[in-house]
Amino acid sequence: MGISLSAIVGNAFGIFAPYIVFLGTEIDPSYPYKLSAALGLLGVVCGVFLPETLNQKLPETLAEAAEFGCDQDFWGKRKKRMQISQVELPLKE
Repeated sequence: MGISLSAIVGNAFGIFAPYIVFLGTEIDPSYPYKLSAALGLLGVVCGVFLPETLNQKLPETLAEAAEFGCDQDFWGKRKKRMQISQVELPLKE
């Protein structure tokens, strides 16, 4: 699905590219550059929150994909998770 979506988006940008260049010739020459910079920054913001996959076993099912990366912080480091058996809970008297 991801490859198909990226192909569709790539084709759509290929179709709209002449209109973006047309904006630069008719309205303001800096519009195509501003639009390219805005789309690039949008891509960076969307990609920076993806989990790190280096040396990781990639998920094969949707259930594994839903949990993949949940134990990583923003910088890709593993969060320390304590299991309930490791935590000392006070007992009610």
